[in-house]
Amino acid sequence: MLLQVLIVTAAFIATMETATIVKRATGECKVNGGTYPDGKPFKIPGFPPCIEYFCRSGQFSIYKEGCSTVDNGKNVCHDVNSTWKKGCTTWRCTKSVKNGVPTYSTSSSATKCADAKGVCHYPGETFSYVINNKVHTNCTCTITSDNFTSYSCQAPSGK
Repeated sequence: MLLQVLIVTAAFIATMETATIVKRATGECKVNGGTYPDGKPFKIPGFPPCIEYFCRSGQFSIYKEGCSTVDNGKNVCHDVNSTWKKGCTTWRCTKSVKNGVPTYSTSSSATKCADAKGVCHYPGETFSYVINNKVHTNCTCTITSDNFTSYSCQAPSGK
Protein backbone atom coordinates (compact mmCIF):
# COMPACT_ATOMS: atom_id res chain seq x y z
CA MET A 1 0.00 0.00 0.00
CA LEU A 2 2.82 2.39 0.82
CA LEU A 3 4.39 1.80 -2.60
CA GLN A 4 1.15 2.80 -4.39
CA VAL A 5 0.96 6.05 -2.45
CA LEU A 6 4.53 6.88 -3.43
CA ILE A 7 3.77 6.17 -7.09
CA VAL A 8 0.68 8.43 -7.03
CA THR A 9 2.64 11.15 -5.27
CA ALA A 10 5.50 10.94 -7.77
CA ALA A 11 3.04 11.08 -10.69
CA PHE A 12 1.26 14.05 -9.12
CA ILE A 13 4.53 15.92 -8.58
CA ALA A 14 5.63 15.24 -12.16
CA THR A 15 2.31 16.58 -13.45
CA MET A 16 2.57 19.73 -11.32
CA GLU A 17 6.13 20.40 -12.48
CA THR A 18 5.07 20.01 -16.12
CA ALA A 19 2.11 22.34 -15.64
CA THR A 20 4.31 24.93 -13.97
CA ILE A 21 6.87 24.76 -16.77
CA VAL A 22 4.17 25.09 -19.42
CA LYS A 23 2.71 28.17 -17.71
CA ARG A 24 6.12 29.77 -17.35
CA ALA A 25 6.94 28.94 -20.94
CA THR A 26 3.84 30.77 -22.22
CA GLY A 27 4.52 33.88 -20.11
CA GLU A 28 1.58 35.63 -21.68
CA CYS A 29 -2.17 36.08 -21.64
CA LYS A 30 -4.26 35.87 -24.77
CA VAL A 31 -7.42 37.97 -24.48
CA ASN A 32 -9.77 39.07 -27.29
CA GLY A 33 -7.12 38.52 -29.96
CA GLY A 34 -4.40 40.39 -28.06
CA THR A 35 -1.31 38.88 -26.44
CA TYR A 36 -0.04 40.44 -23.21
CA PRO A 37 3.21 39.58 -21.37
CA ASP A 38 3.26 37.96 -17.95
CA GLY A 39 3.88 40.29 -15.03
CA LYS A 40 2.75 43.52 -16.68
CA PRO A 41 -0.52 45.47 -16.45
CA PHE A 42 -2.46 45.92 -19.70
CA LYS A 43 -5.67 47.38 -21.10
CA ILE A 44 -7.97 45.53 -23.48
CA PRO A 45 -9.07 47.54 -26.55
CA GLY A 46 -12.84 47.99 -26.63
CA PHE A 47 -13.18 47.52 -22.86
CA PRO A 48 -13.71 50.44 -20.45
CA PRO A 49 -10.59 52.65 -20.63
CA CYS A 50 -10.05 52.82 -16.85
CA ILE A 51 -9.82 49.07 -16.32
CA GLU A 52 -6.31 47.59 -16.22
CA TYR A 53 -5.63 43.89 -16.11
CA PHE A 54 -2.60 41.93 -14.92
CA CYS A 55 -1.25 38.76 -16.49
CA ARG A 56 0.16 36.13 -14.13
CA SER A 57 1.07 32.62 -15.27
CA GLY A 58 -1.15 32.87 -18.31
CA GLN A 59 -4.22 34.02 -16.33
CA PHE A 60 -5.50 37.60 -16.23
CA SER A 61 -7.40 39.47 -13.54
CA ILE A 62 -8.43 43.05 -12.83
CA TYR A 63 -5.45 45.04 -11.55
CA LYS A 64 -6.94 48.55 -11.35
CA GLU A 65 -10.48 49.77 -11.94
CA GLY A 66 -12.28 53.08 -12.07
CA CYS A 67 -14.62 55.48 -13.85
CA SER A 68 -13.79 57.35 -17.01
CA THR A 69 -14.57 61.05 -17.55
CA VAL A 70 -13.46 63.50 -20.22
CA ASP A 71 -11.73 66.71 -19.16
CA ASN A 72 -10.46 69.17 -21.78
CA GLY A 73 -10.78 66.46 -24.44
CA LYS A 74 -8.67 63.93 -22.51
CA ASN A 75 -9.79 60.73 -20.82
CA VAL A 76 -9.35 60.89 -17.03
CA CYS A 77 -9.62 57.85 -14.74
CA HIS A 78 -11.00 58.05 -11.20
CA ASP A 79 -10.60 55.22 -8.69
CA VAL A 80 -13.70 53.40 -7.44
CA ASN A 81 -15.18 55.19 -4.37
CA SER A 82 -13.12 58.32 -5.05
CA THR A 83 -14.58 61.83 -5.24
CA TRP A 84 -13.40 64.83 -7.26
CA LYS A 85 -14.56 68.35 -8.02
CA LYS A 86 -15.31 69.79 -11.43
CA GLY A 87 -16.58 73.33 -11.30
CA CYS A 88 -19.00 73.54 -8.41
CA THR A 89 -19.98 69.88 -8.49
CA THR A 90 -18.46 67.05 -6.46
CA TRP A 91 -18.54 63.74 -8.33
CA ARG A 92 -18.16 60.15 -7.12
CA CYS A 93 -17.11 56.94 -8.90
CA THR A 94 -19.02 53.82 -7.92
CA LYS A 95 -18.94 50.17 -8.95
CA SER A 96 -21.89 47.80 -8.97
CA VAL A 97 -21.97 44.14 -9.96
CA LYS A 98 -25.00 42.45 -11.52
CA ASN A 99 -24.85 38.80 -12.59
CA GLY A 100 -21.08 38.90 -12.17
CA VAL A 101 -20.66 41.84 -14.56
CA PRO A 102 -19.15 45.03 -13.06
CA THR A 103 -20.53 48.44 -14.03
CA TYR A 104 -18.70 51.68 -13.27
CA SER A 105 -20.63 54.94 -13.02
CA THR A 106 -20.20 58.55 -11.98
CA SER A 107 -22.77 60.55 -10.06
CA SER A 108 -22.84 63.96 -8.47
CA SER A 109 -22.77 63.88 -4.70
CA ALA A 110 -22.91 67.64 -4.07
CA THR A 111 -23.63 70.58 -6.34
CA LYS A 112 -23.28 74.28 -5.61
CA CYS A 113 -23.83 77.38 -7.75
CA ALA A 114 -21.08 79.39 -9.46
CA ASP A 115 -21.08 83.18 -9.10
CA ALA A 116 -19.77 85.79 -11.59
CA LYS A 117 -16.17 85.01 -10.56
CA GLY A 118 -16.57 81.22 -10.50
CA VAL A 119 -16.76 81.00 -6.69
CA CYS A 120 -19.11 78.25 -5.49
CA HIS A 121 -22.14 79.03 -3.30
CA TYR A 122 -24.82 76.94 -1.63
CA PRO A 123 -28.38 77.25 -2.99
CA GLY A 124 -30.15 80.12 -1.21
CA GLU A 125 -27.01 82.23 -0.73
CA THR A 126 -26.89 85.64 -2.42
CA PHE A 127 -24.16 86.43 -4.97
CA SER A 128 -23.51 88.19 -8.30
CA TYR A 129 -24.03 86.35 -11.58
CA VAL A 130 -23.48 87.15 -15.27
CA ILE A 131 -26.39 86.81 -17.70
CA ASN A 132 -26.01 88.00 -21.33
CA ASN A 133 -22.69 89.71 -20.50
CA LYS A 134 -24.29 91.78 -17.73
CA VAL A 135 -23.53 91.43 -14.03
CA HIS A 136 -26.62 90.89 -11.94
CA THR A 137 -26.51 91.35 -8.18
CA ASN A 138 -28.54 89.72 -5.45
CA CYS A 139 -28.78 86.44 -7.33
CA THR A 140 -29.70 83.10 -5.82
CA CYS A 141 -29.91 79.62 -7.26
CA THR A 142 -31.81 76.40 -6.88
CA ILE A 143 -30.68 72.92 -7.88
CA THR A 144 -33.24 70.36 -8.99
CA SER A 145 -33.13 66.64 -8.22
CA ASP A 146 -31.66 65.99 -11.70
CA ASN A 147 -28.84 68.53 -11.00
CA PHE A 148 -30.20 71.34 -13.16
CA THR A 149 -29.12 74.73 -11.74
CA SER A 150 -31.54 77.65 -12.02
CA TYR A 151 -30.54 81.25 -11.22
CA SER A 152 -32.81 84.12 -10.11
CA CYS A 153 -31.46 87.68 -10.09
CA GLN A 154 -32.55 91.27 -9.60
CA ALA A 155 -32.05 93.80 -12.42
CA PRO A 156 -28.46 94.25 -13.71
CA SER A 157 -26.25 96.67 -11.78
CA GLY A 158 -25.55 100.06 -13.35
CA LYS A 159 -29.12 100.71 -14.62
